[in-house]
Parts: sequence; structure tokens; C-alpha cells
Amino acid sequence: MLDFLDPSFASNCMWRYYNLTIQSQNPDPHAFIRMALRDEPQGWYNLGLLTAEGYRLPLSVLTQLGLSELYMADNSLLLSTLYERCRDSEDTDSYLPCSLALFKVHLQSFQKDYCTAIMFSTTVAAVAAPTIFLIILGMLRRHVPSPT
Repeated sequence: MLDFLDPSFASNCMWRYYNLTIQSQNPDPHAFIRMALRDEPQGWYNLGLLTAEGYRLPLSVLTQLGLSELYMADNSLLLSTLYERCRDSEDTDSYLPCSLALFKVHLQSFQKDYCTAIMFSTTVAAVAAPTIFLIILGMLRRHVPSPT
């Protein structure tokens, strides 16, 4: 419908619709999808937020966005891709928020993947450090001649 209108009027209508959609409690994912299809970073970012909140993007949407291979992939992989596209857009104002969101996804992924290994390593270090300290202290006491 907007294709037949004056470009500046159509642009004004789109921004108004997108801004009203974003401010609502239950945003319309279709607006975010359209923004992402136009390669607008705000669309990619908001699709990432929806995905992070548990909204599952349908296969048809992912196909339109060129992300159909991520339909059955891990959620963090989809989030990383959405935020990378947001960060790599031509809009320099989007670089920082998209990079921070991408960093958050990487930290959460690291925490999820390596949490058990980190806890095990910490436990081993907590047990081993005092033991090694006592062994070294005992060895030093043996080698120090007592003054007589």
C-alpha cells in the first residue's frame, strides 16, 4: 500500500508505525520482520530481543530473512546471527547496542557451556592449594636446621 504514496510520506508512516509498535507492551513481530527485510538494524535488534524472550520465529520468516538453516539450530546461534546482522549494518548508531547484545549472547553461551568445567576446576583448585601449601611448608621445616 505504501508503494503508491509519496516516498517521504510513506517513510513518515513507516517510522510512526514502527515506533508505535515498539512502544506497545505486545509488539507486532511483523513490523520487526519488515524492518529486518529492509536491513534496518532496529529490526534485527528487536527480532533478537523477541527471540531472547522465547518467541520462536517461524520457518517462513527465517526463509525470508535468509536464515532458514537456523530454524532448528541452537537459540544462541540464531541470536548471534541476528545481532551480527544488526551490528554489521551501515548505520553507525547501531554498532554499540548491537555489539553489547552480541557480547551478552556470547557470555551466556560461555556460561552455559563451561559452567560445570569452571565449577570443577574451582573445586580442584580450592582443595589442591591448601594441600600443596602444607606440603611445601613441611618440606621447608625439615630443611631448616634448628639453632643449637
